Amino acid sequence: MITLPVRAQNGTLAGSGTKNDPYQIWDYEDLRAFASLVNGGDRGICAELTAEIDASASANPGSLWTPIGSNYSFTGSFNGNYHVISGLYYNNDQADYAGLFGYVDGGTVENVGLKGGSVSGKRYVGGVVGYVVSGGSVTNCYSAGSVSGSQWVGGVAGINGTIQNCYYDKTVAGDIGAINGSDDTGSSVYGLTGTQMSGDAALGGR
Repeated sequence: MITLPVRAQNGTLAGSGTKNDPYQIWDYEDLRAFASLVNGGDRGICAELTAEIDASASANPGSLWTPIGSNYSFTGSFNGNYHVISGLYYNNDQADYAGLFGYVDGGTVENVGLKGGSVSGKRYVGGVVGYVVSGGSVTNCYSAGSVSGSQWVGGVAGINGTIQNCYYDKTVAGDIGAINGSDDTGSSVYGLTGTQMSGDAALGGR
């Protein structure tokens, strides 16, 4: 028998946040609720998307996006189940660690696409993840929205751990210190990631 996901009532997230019973994200408010949990200190929780996500409300002052892993680095797992998050906006040119995820430290982000919208920050800016390190990985993801910043800016990840089977298709903008490396200030802007990549990745179509 196949068990279909059931949405929780009263604005709570279905699931328990474990690897075997991840939180289920049905809409933008669920996504914000998950971000709040991680940014409140529940760094190792897990979640999955159960539907396409319209995040266009993130352009409204009352529903602004805060990247997952802003106050605390994300160490859990996030599975998009090949759904798309559309119209996500995060624009703060004074903020480091900008993206759908801000800082991923050993966590995994997989199987999610971002379409439309824009991400802008100062340093460590990526369409999917701003900063991913310490064995963290981004797999089967893409970004197709504008990304801009001053240092370590990439279409998918600003500074990357392992990037596999990902692509970026839009515009990256920033103060480019060096296309293929870093200048004395460490400034760098690349098409896919803000640093050289480990793993398989592609710029352009899948």
